[in-house]
Amino acid sequence: MADGVTAEVVRALEPAGIPCILLKGPALARWLYDEKDVRTYVDCDLMVAPENITGAENVLSERGFRLSGFDSIEGDWPKHARTWFREDSGNVDLHHTLVGVGVSDAELWELLSSRTERMHVLGAEVEVLTVAGRALVLALHAAKDGPRVEKVRRDLAKALERVPVNVWREAAELAARLNASPGFAAGLRLLPEGRELARRLNLPSELRMEAALRMSGGPPPLAAGLEWMANEPGLRRRVALAFRKMFPPRAYLRTWTPIARRGPLGLAVARAWRPFWVIWHLGPAFLAWRRARRAVKRSGSEQG
Repeated sequence: MADGVTAEVVRALEPAGIPCILLKGPALARWLYDEKDVRTYVDCDLMVAPENITGAENVLSERGFRLSGFDSIEGDWPKHARTWFREDSGNVDLHHTLVGVGVSDAELWELLSSRTERMHVLGAEVEVLTVAGRALVLALHAAKDGPRVEKVRRDLAKALERVPVNVWREAAELAARLNASPGFAAGLRLLPEGRELARRLNLPSELRMEAALRMSGGPPPLAAGLEWMANEPGLRRRVALAFRKMFPPRAYLRTWTPIARRGPLGLAVARAWRPFWVIWHLGPAFLAWRRARRAVKRSGSEQG
């Protein structure tokens, strides 16, 4: 079904003149796994140029997709993608960047879109990254989700087993151009074989906060938001963000908890419970944020 959604959306974007790149799904499964192996995926990860985000979202809306409620808080901390759902369980993550990349969305698109090849997905011709680009995406994905998602670690192990060093070296060079070397290295170092490869490639030991927060099984709720809020200028903006987190819009609440989808009373219960939930999770989030900050500082000292 995910392949069907991919083919449908890619075909719908073509008349609108919107090129896209399929980042994961079949692009990883066919590359890393034999036919007898099973590598499941349930969504479609597509990247488009920054100037085409609005057009691509309009196409998705016309195809019956709606934006995830988690993306409905105005002025929330910036994410690497926005998720679109449909009633038939269709799921599209529309990317404008990748976690761990330090260049602008336009620079990222320019570099990645010049490194693609074609793949057939249910009869549709889809652009996917070349092997070095896929290796980069895989390592950055490992830094993001690998500590808490076993499937991501299994993908990384397969790639470390199958991909030759010269391709990893090309991926490392691409990471350097994208100011993504710390995230690339952090992803590889999740596994012993990856740590050895990172050593051979002379990758930096420096950590960034997005990777440090995820090192111990993934960040607890609110931890990533704390990091973003800590870097926001001005007390007024920080207070406004905290208020929006405690009292988010209805679309967010309905995605956040099933209770909010049980009519007006359920929505009222969810709205009343939300501030207590935020306060309850602030302590663990703050501790995780502090640990991550210390890890980043230590890695900087080691790098020096």
